[in-house]
Amino acid sequence: MIAVPRKEQSLAWMIGEGPLVEEPGLPMPALRSLVAQQRILRLRRGLYLAPTPDGRLPSFPRTVNLVDPEGYISGQGALSLHGFNDQDISRWYSVGPSHRGDITYGQYKAHFVESPERSQGASRTQVEVRSEPVVVATPARAIIDDVDLMPFGLDVVEIARVLRYTVGSGAVSEDDLMAEWRRTPSVAAVRRLGLLLEIVTGERSRAFLDVARSRGGVTRLQGDTVAEPAWRLLLPRSREDIARASR
Repeated sequence: MIAVPRKEQSLAWMIGEGPLVEEPGLPMPALRSLVAQQRILRLRRGLYLAPTPDGRLPSFPRTVNLVDPEGYISGQGALSLHGFNDQDISRWYSVGPSHRGDITYGQYKAHFVESPERSQGASRTQVEVRSEPVVVATPARAIIDDVDLMPFGLDVVEIARVLRYTVGSGAVSEDDLMAEWRRTPSVAAVRRLGLLLEIVTGERSRAFLDVARSRGGVTRLQGDTVAEPAWRLLLPRSREDIARASR
């Protein structure tokens, strides 16, 4: 009878328990060896990703869904899956009803935003990545989340670039954005989005402007110095700079 190495026994057990395995309780040398050989992934302390029975590790977007099964991928990561962002997005986020610890998957990192109201009301859809189902925000929802949640800060140029492409091509309309915004209303979000729409389309949305001016105060982030009085907003750079950089 041929003895099966302990490492192979550990891998077989992980596959049987996977693809997500928390606190496996296996010999640490075997786990470290499997991680070093990239046969399994250590997502965070105590949480591992095992291959499926056919020997393939789930994709990064699918793994994000597995960690946050009631949530959805949003922001620039979702927009890239929809084909609206050609950048190599290294930091992704998922929106769900409960707290989850961040994970690392090779060069990619995922952050989990706890927002029970969004996980209930936000529009989502499903795409395929390597023949695996992945739940993502609709394009309009991904844009709304990016100007509102901002887990990695506000990249006004990248959002303007996405708006220029999606709105310009007809893939997303102003009505789509307003309808999605109404699901999770935020004056700060509508101010940012309204101004960026004006920059990329050359037209000022009365619907967005009315909401933006419905409350007092000025929306700003730390370091923002460029005033946009009509939108009651401060930005990190001028609208002319944003327009040039987003073309």
